[in-house]
Amino acid sequence: MNASSTPGSDSVDRVLEAASQLFCEEGFRASIDKVAERAGVARQTVYNRFGSKTELFRAVMQRVCTDLHETLEARDGALREQLVDFALRFRAHVMSAENISAHRALIAEVPRFPELANALLENGPCRTRDQLASLLSHEMDAGRLLKADASEAAEFLIEVVVGFDHTRLLFGGEPPLPAQEQGKVERIVDTFLRAYAPQAAG
Repeated sequence: MNASSTPGSDSVDRVLEAASQLFCEEGFRASIDKVAERAGVARQTVYNRFGSKTELFRAVMQRVCTDLHETLEARDGALREQLVDFALRFRAHVMSAENISAHRALIAEVPRFPELANALLENGPCRTRDQLASLLSHEMDAGRLLKADASEAAEFLIEVVVGFDHTRLLFGGEPPLPAQEQGKVERIVDTFLRAYAPQAAG
């Protein structure tokens, strides 16, 4: 049963929110006592709901490190608009302050939680890649994009969409200016579409 669906879910939500903040601030070394204090609950309440700090960390990472679950459905004649919309949403999601902090916390603990890291990879970045690849494959089959490896094309686009801006944020740099996002994303998408433009018949 999902913890948030059990009786007392309000206290569970407060524990998860407090733990999310503390793990992102301090990493796995954040104590249960601090979590309980910030959540305004008894220490035993945290243990009753999650059993251990390890399980609480798993719950927090699964809650925070969620992927962008936008449905990417093929629509004739609207590929550029779909890709621009996807790229804007994806950048906003993965480069939010919460997700950058969670990314740092999780990466530091990958040796301790390899199975969790792998599960989050599969349900997050890999899921996004597969959804995007499905859309691109549809466009390739319809002759609107160069016939190529759709998964590789999706990975290429995702890498370019987040690119150095994401790296800069991980190292504490300034976030992109909101007023420049639309133009930057459109340039990225247009470059991608030129790279994968169908070849003219010889």
